[in-house]
Amino acid sequence: MLTFDPRQGPRLRDLMTEQGDDLAAIAGHARRWVCDPSGFTTSRVCLLAPLGDALAEVATGFGALSDRVEESWRDVQRDTDRTLASYAETDAAVTSVLGRLTGRLP
Repeated sequence: MLTFDPRQGPRLRDLMTEQGDDLAAIAGHARRWVCDPSGFTTSRVCLLAPLGDALAEVATGFGALSDRVEESWRDVQRDTDRTLASYAETDAAVTSVLGRLTGRLP
């Protein structure tokens, strides 16, 4: 049986926030450094200059992808909070029923 200690909820939320921040930092790094065309403009005769021009499109793609990932991650966090709340409600209901069955009131 899977169990979750509700006292770990805040720690889980902290870890999930940390992971979301990491995702945003990775996307920001990619847009800033991976998609930086300045390395292709050091010389007017640089044969790779067309790649530098294409990096603006790559940066746009990274932006769209990171937006989608961040939105999905927010959904995961929201659903995790709902699940943890459901666990707490279920635990309280089971405790109440078991307490009545055993003659002890919670």
